[in-house]
Amino acid sequence: MAPRVQPCEGAVTLHPNERYCSLFIARQLLRLVCAAALAATMILPLNAQEVRKSDVVRVLEGLHELPGIALGYRQSGFDEERTAIMLEHTRKVMANKGVSSFVADQLIAARQGQPTTNQLGGVIQPLVDRGLPFLPLKEQVYFLKVETTVVRALTKSNCGRVMKETINPETFSRDNHRVASRLNTPALREYLRILRKAAITGVSRKAPPKISNATRQKVSDLYFSDVIERAQAENLMRQLEKSAESMRLLSNNDACRLGLLFVDTAIAYDGPDKRTLIQLFLLGFE
Repeated sequence: MAPRVQPCEGAVTLHPNERYCSLFIARQLLRLVCAAALAATMILPLNAQEVRKSDVVRVLEGLHELPGIALGYRQSGFDEERTAIMLEHTRKVMANKGVSSFVADQLIAARQGQPTTNQLGGVIQPLVDRGLPFLPLKEQVYFLKVETTVVRALTKSNCGRVMKETINPETFSRDNHRVASRLNTPALREYLRILRKAAITGVSRKAPPKISNATRQKVSDLYFSDVIERAQAENLMRQLEKSAESMRLLSNNDACRLGLLFVDTAIAYDGPDKRTLIQLFLLGFE
């Protein structure tokens, strides 16, 4: 019998040291999070104390009209059609008062040297993280499928670095735009629509969905059983056991393979509790 990696006794997480089975993966996979919003920091006065939130919000709402934003997308490899899609996405997401207010707070805090959000995720990431678990299952799965498509287009080394959280943010952003610029337009439009919906939902959904401990444990066990079955089939059991201590102990190639295995297992899960599983996956089983 193949060795089994045991969950932490008495807990609902899958390993005692790292909730790598989803929190790690789902939040570090590439997201096309309106990177143009970061450009607003270049417009703010040097003295952050003089910045008024209303001024920042006004800049964000007109972000899509700034020539440098379109130029930045073109330089990242977006053709005219995809550049127009990205600009329209920027306009729509920043037109939501809740989103633009949140982003303005983040940008002002960053200018003042205060900690804000994960560099890899961008200033809208917390809203996306909060909103995704509340979206319909079909949209959640589509979102994850596009993300895995993007990650698979990276080099094995950079894919592994994403999974290990060791990738340079500038490299991450550059590769993100390069790969995203090659998505077919229907996929890009739908992905961005879901992204906007998640961000807007996240404005009002500050608490995660309620899932009982019993349900959490049952679904976690079913998911992890599938992970083990796939790991055995793909000769990744040694890497799975090693990752219980830290994904960073793995080579970039192994981290890439194992990280994608976690996501693929969640997407392929076919039980009656799939919506709950995807919710838990997006929440890091917390």
